[in-house]
Amino acid sequence: FIHYATIIDVVKNPRKKCIVCDLDNTLWGGIAGQYGIENIQLGGSGLGEAFVQFQKLLLNFYRRGFFLAICSKNNIADAINVIDNHPDMILRRNYFASFRINWDDKPLNIRSIANELNIGIESLIFLDDNPAECELVKMQLPEIEVINLTGGPDNYIKQLMKISSLQNIYITGEDLSRNLMHNADIKRKIDETAF
Repeated sequence: FIHYATIIDVVKNPRKKCIVCDLDNTLWGGIAGQYGIENIQLGGSGLGEAFVQFQKLLLNFYRRGFFLAICSKNNIADAINVIDNHPDMILRRNYFASFRINWDDKPLNIRSIANELNIGIESLIFLDDNPAECELVKMQLPEIEVINLTGGPDNYIKQLMKISSLQNIYITGEDLSRNLMHNADIKRKIDETAF
């Protein structure tokens, strides 16, 4: 059951539309560029399985109509290799509405994600395990809800479950179709370019 205070908070605050995630030590354990795909922690048992469960929770938010996006300081080839090819990766490329995998400042990349998805900055939640990155985003984009993930993936799940702005009392048809419409729009743009 949802606690009454949570219900009031959900009704008072605007709904979030997009969860923006870091990659290394957020969606998987370790640093893809340093350890390689075969040595990151994802799947199996223990910590690797906890990262899988965290991804499953994010997938559940996707199915409830939230956009998922990536904002990561990383080499794009290393990151995409894990997303596309790691056997235990739950969130494949098609689940993400936007990617910013580069070495630019995260606030700049987050603004770019909001522009691409045509949603307000206040509609985003940013998840990162790095406190310095979280502070930078809070300072430059105060309208964004920033969650500094702490204590490993088991705790990440607890932290996400407590965020009232991710709790929908009801799910609208627009929520359920948001990702489908976005994917159709991307396909249309690709077809237009090819034509």
